[in-house]
Amino acid sequence: MKQSAIGFLSNSHQKGNMKKGILLLFVSLLGLVSHASQARFNANASGNWYSAEADYHVSPVSVSSLGQYKEILSKGCPCVVFFWAEWCGPCMIVRPQVDKLADEHKNIIFLTVNVDEVPAIPTEYSVNEVPTMLFLDKAGNEVDRVIGAKSIQTYEEYIMKIDNK
Repeated sequence: MKQSAIGFLSNSHQKGNMKKGILLLFVSLLGLVSHASQARFNANASGNWYSAEADYHVSPVSVSSLGQYKEILSKGCPCVVFFWAEWCGPCMIVRPQVDKLADEHKNIIFLTVNVDEVPAIPTEYSVNEVPTMLFLDKAGNEVDRVIGAKSIQTYEEYIMKIDNK
């Protein structure tokens, strides 16, 4: 007999995983993450991400605060930072490219920053247009900046500049 979504949530609640169950059900229904990403979801009992245990190479990472952003940069890895907004049509074109690049370059951390939700980060880097992509070296220094939607080959060229630094 098939288990309904309500039955799934009830069982999740009984096991103390109500928040995780709801989140995984919601995300699965929307088709936003693969099974591999679901397996790597790691929330504590209150539903907050364990930053000490987070695998930032499971990219792209959606940045939710300036503190999280600075913590990731302190890891000493090259980063690609994708600044976007929900209302930006070209951003929606670039996002699948960012996902593909993140899958292909596991040694680089890919970050996505919604400029409307975390305005402190674009302000710090003087990002005034979206989409914008920053390419940062291991020390967190900006090596290159690309404004606007470009081809995936263009982004690959910039990634090569930070890949071996």
